Amino acid sequence: MLTEHGKTLHRTWEDLPKRPNEALPIWQDIKAVCIAAIMKHLWILEYQPPEALIVRFMGSEVVRLGGQDNTGKDFLKTRTAPENRAKMLRIYSACWTTPCGAQLTRILRTKGQDTQLLQTVFFPLAHEREGHWALLGLSEIVKIAPGGEDDGIADYASSELLPPEFIDIGYGIPKI
Repeated sequence: MLTEHGKTLHRTWEDLPKRPNEALPIWQDIKAVCIAAIMKHLWILEYQPPEALIVRFMGSEVVRLGGQDNTGKDFLKTRTAPENRAKMLRIYSACWTTPCGAQLTRILRTKGQDTQLLQTVFFPLAHEREGHWALLGLSEIVKIAPGGEDDGIADYASSELLPPEFIDIGYGIPKI
């Protein structure tokens, strides 16, 4: 079930302008005014062949949550454990090949042994360059285990990823 921010992202994504004969919005066409209400929670990843997901935008809350600004860096190499990279790329790619949204939930265990749930919701974006595509998403801590505290840092690499929940946007749900 989507959080309020997740629902807002879904509505925002649906309202993004599309070029004639394009099924999806193109990430280069996104104007700040279209995403201003939730900009601090947003991120954009650009797929670059053969297997890179470059961070193109990180809102201030995403930077706080991740502990650093990774703009311009490969998300898979900076924020994903090596053993999880192929799986994450399959999930992200599935949202492009069968256009759909997705919600990922990670169980985070932080330095102080607090347990948190990090929820990430994202939707596909087309790209002007052939072979490239992008994702517009947001990430937020949605639950802290009893006695836990939000230390402000989400350790993506050491998290346990629950199975993805795909969001049908009119093209079906991928099989991964």
